[in-house]
Amino acid sequence: MNNKISQLITTVSGISAILYSVFIIDRNRLFFLLIALISGIILILFPVIINYLKKNLLKVKKQTEDKFYRSLDFSKINKILIIGHTGKEIYTRVHFQLEKLVKAGKDIPTEISILIRSPYIEGSFRNDYIRDTINKTTSLQQDFAYRHNGKYKNNKIDIRHYEAIPSIRGVLCQLKNNDSICFLSSYYWLENRKSKAYDFGYRIYYKFKPKYFSENLFESWFNYYWGNDEIHTIVFDFDATLVDSINIQIKAWIDVINSLVNNGNIKLNNLSDEIINNFQTEEELASAIKKIYIKKQYADNIIKEIFVNLSDNQLININKKRYAFREKLMYKTRFFEDAINTLFELSKNYNLAIVSSTGERMISNYLSEYGHAKGNIRNLFSIILGKFDPVLTLKHENIEHKAFLLQKISSLTGIPLSRVLLIGDNNSDYLAAKQLGVDFIECRASASSLKVESLIDKKIINDYSNHSFFNNYKELPQKLDKVSINKQKQKYNYYQTATNNG
Repeated sequence: MNNKISQLITTVSGISAILYSVFIIDRNRLFFLLIALISGIILILFPVIINYLKKNLLKVKKQTEDKFYRSLDFSKINKILIIGHTGKEIYTRVHFQLEKLVKAGKDIPTEISILIRSPYIEGSFRNDYIRDTINKTTSLQQDFAYRHNGKYKNNKIDIRHYEAIPSIRGVLCQLKNNDSICFLSSYYWLENRKSKAYDFGYRIYYKFKPKYFSENLFESWFNYYWGNDEIHTIVFDFDATLVDSINIQIKAWIDVINSLVNNGNIKLNNLSDEIINNFQTEEELASAIKKIYIKKQYADNIIKEIFVNLSDNQLININKKRYAFREKLMYKTRFFEDAINTLFELSKNYNLAIVSSTGERMISNYLSEYGHAKGNIRNLFSIILGKFDPVLTLKHENIEHKAFLLQKISSLTGIPLSRVLLIGDNNSDYLAAKQLGVDFIECRASASSLKVESLIDKKIINDYSNHSFFNNYKELPQKLDKVSINKQKQKYNYYQTATNNG
């Protein structure tokens, strides 16, 4: 009743303003005429404008999760994005509604994407909840497959996992009329140090563009953890994998040897027989060090093949000098052919990172100053971890140091190691990936320049017939596709192995 009265008042006021403008038509009063005319039109249309705003703009209200789902018509939803912890609460309700639609043969969302925590990160109880969500997802997929040639031929349902502490949770529904409905909630910490979902959230309905901040917030978390592939983060070794640095590494060893001998810091009998026998020319010395490099690969091992009868402290100091020479030579190195173009393409679909036995600062400076027409190469990598990373000060036996760096990558990104892939060139890279169950692709660009088949010992490779490698960076995208397809086929079985048998 009040609404009708207000509409009547605004309409009468608007008409009065227009009539007034008609009776005061006068050139001297033209300004007042226009004001009265515009005011009248606005007053008449005011109720219409208010109704339009109510129907078409943002609606936000506090609501329980149960009421949110009961208010939805799932047959009108085109796409659902779900973020949760275990899926016990947030996906179970969705699944119940979807099952009802499937059994009734009604329209269901064409795309359902579920993002929950990796079962390997949780204890046994929450692990069971996660596996239950996986099983429900699998059963819905089977229903889709059963009706593949009919009703649900083009429908897709998929599930992926993150590793970070859960923060936001919710559901974003994109309707068939392009409207969006979002239920946005979060987690909080109980006194017993356990996390729990809030009992309520905010139901947000909107039509207008650009997107309201809640949708941007929701989608930013979802898109980051979801990624474009089962492989989320690709980690590159740096030396001899991204850049052709073997020659400058060899040159740094030559420079430090000559410097120590010429300055009298060491005697010739502090050099190994292999070095002394090839000490006449720099070419001979380079050839000898190259053989040692292929055999030993890492500075800590190489130095012991070059120098003898020296204390550990002397070797440490020599290695520091060698690293200083190496740093000065750094800018003479270049990326392998097609590596940069491939990196820019991969960065569109994957999170890229670097782990290396070279210092993080040296790598970062090099990438920042390496000019390229496509843009700043440093910005392609979200994380760079190197030889001076604090985690490497922890001492553990028989564990490759890059394994620690890969674990740190997982912690920093919040991505399970099952969704991380390492690209490297030597034994240590392969062993680090193997120790953590991380997928690995070998880069043989350096091996080719050294005229050997591979820098990785075949004896340490579990299944050489399925060992993945590339010689040129143009081949890498195809290799990644193959790994991704295999992961897609195996992922449900992989996560279901994290069982709790009491």
